[in-house]
Amino acid sequence: MLGAVLAGCTSVRTLSDYRPGDPVFMSGARFDVALIRRDPVALRRFHSLPPNWPWIDLPFSFIADLFFRVLPRTTGAPGNA
Repeated sequence: MLGAVLAGCTSVRTLSDYRPGDPVFMSGARFDVALIRRDPVALRRFHSLPPNWPWIDLPFSFIADLFFRVLPRTTGAPGNA
């Protein structure tokens, strides 16, 4: 079930479909908000498929974006002891 949620999660999609110049910070939540607001200027910045239900995806994307943002800082880079 977790795999199904992550496969449809906008955060995972925006990071998987990343192209140089795409937004990275809170990308899933920002994409959902742009869809909800129907903001064509913001939507052009993303190169991912939109979720079917952005209202449902928004809280999960927000949590996933926070997790992806905190994870690299807490695990540390190899060789930095």
